[in-house]
Amino acid sequence: MRDRRLLPRCGWTLVALAVGLCLGQHLVAVEPAAASTLSEAPAPLTVSIDWLAEMAKGGVTVLVQLLLVVVGTACVCERFIRLRRNAVVPDALVEDVKPLWLAGDYAGIARRCASDRSTLARIVDFLVRHRNADYQTLMQGASDIGSRDLKRHHQKAYPLAVVATLEPLLGLLGTMIGMIEAFAKVAAFGDMGNASMLADAIGKALITTALGLVIAIPALALYHWFKQRTSLLGTELEEAVDELATSWFIAAAPEKPSAGSAGSAGSAKPSPLASAAESTPVQRPTLPEMA
Repeated sequence: MRDRRLLPRCGWTLVALAVGLCLGQHLVAVEPAAASTLSEAPAPLTVSIDWLAEMAKGGVTVLVQLLLVVVGTACVCERFIRLRRNAVVPDALVEDVKPLWLAGDYAGIARRCASDRSTLARIVDFLVRHRNADYQTLMQGASDIGSRDLKRHHQKAYPLAVVATLEPLLGLLGTMIGMIEAFAKVAAFGDMGNASMLADAIGKALITTALGLVIAIPALALYHWFKQRTSLLGTELEEAVDELATSWFIAAAPEKPSAGSAGSAGSAKPSPLASAAESTPVQRPTLPEMA
């Protein structure tokens, strides 16, 4: 009886083993197939763009944009060369002319200013040559010289603003012309045209806008940087002129004689510079800010 009960159990066990072997063989066969399928998957599509060829498609608009690049580059180079601290307010000039003024060597100050072509040197030379004038006239003249030079520096950076303004407009113009040509092709070919023809025409149209933005962004940034640097140098120039004018025409002015010494000094006449310094209110030189 026990042998008869064990036979069904053994049969079911053999059936389970057989099913397991079949499944194992099936999985082993599926894994290599899946691996081969993954290995044969197409690689991601990459497209290389010849930017020079695309720019050549832009036509006359791109040529005008590149011409503006030449103008902007020349302006940037000129500003980096001319707009330097030594060209506006050199550091050593103030320290060089102070002892010469105290020694009364006005000719030495004139020679020192002649060897320096900066704005501060021109103002110092003006102050020395007209040192007997009243204080207000001297400060007005110094302010005029400084404001003219700073205005000239602002104007020389203005071409960068023109380039930054025209480039996006030219790019937009080129895009509009390209889009008109693209739709004209679609209207001409009708159903015979395909999407690739339209995509090529639109890409040709957009290259001018992209080029305009690439040029305009750094041009505008450089224009504002030069404008800010000019304003900063103008502030330093004003401080240097104020320091010299205070030490030469205000701090060095003699005090009025007291009543007790009026008799002994009655015959002495005050110098014109001292009289001007005493009678004229202190007015610091201010340079008008450029817009």
